Amino acid sequence: MAVAYFFIFWPKKKGEGNSYFLQGKKLTLYGDPVSTCTRKCIQILEEKNATWELKRISLREKEQKNPEYMKKHPFGKVPVLETSDGFILYESKAIVRFLNQALPGPNFIPSDAQENAEMERWISVHDSYFAPPQKRIRFERFLKKRYNRGECDESVVAAALAELEPALDALEARLGRAPYLAGAAFSLADLLAGPDFAALLQEEDAAARVRARPHLAAWWGRCSGREAWRKSLGYIQS
Repeated sequence: MAVAYFFIFWPKKKGEGNSYFLQGKKLTLYGDPVSTCTRKCIQILEEKNATWELKRISLREKEQKNPEYMKKHPFGKVPVLETSDGFILYESKAIVRFLNQALPGPNFIPSDAQENAEMERWISVHDSYFAPPQKRIRFERFLKKRYNRGECDESVVAAALAELEPALDALEARLGRAPYLAGAAFSLADLLAGPDFAALLQEEDAAARVRARPHLAAWWGRCSGREAWRKSLGYIQS
């Protein structure tokens, strides 16, 4: 008795897997390099050695609230990524994940299930426990003056520094067991944390707390020593 076998092959949709469908397309990033969210996107573009253009949106001049720009980002924030075929994407984490998948070059999402889980865990820790107090410190110490929003409230800074301590302790413990947040290799967890961590180090009390944690300080040395990170800083200074 003959048995017939039928195999159905579903074609990949555009952008699935490792199709790298952005090759050959013009990439434009709208943002202000002073913004930590913009710098996260700049770094992934540089990590991928991509060809791209930065269109500066001045937060100081409130250009993100321009009606034309708000057609790209309805919430009036930065950054926004636009491709030459009309695809527009906002939200920095979505942009970083998209570029990691859609561009050739190193993949910063671990294939190992446990390391992938660690990456997701530390992205969540960053968003939930590190970034909120860090952003309050940055606003009080630096952004108030930059945007003429009044004087620094030292009580807010002190409370935020105290709130930050458990996150710094957790990071120190993790980085005592592995060189990077997901494990042995640099991942999106490290990339997404970098600009916020650099902003925190501008505040001397916070920087002293980091220096007191040797594994955390060593991790930052590795992250800030990456060529793509150094290139991203050039956009702030230019």
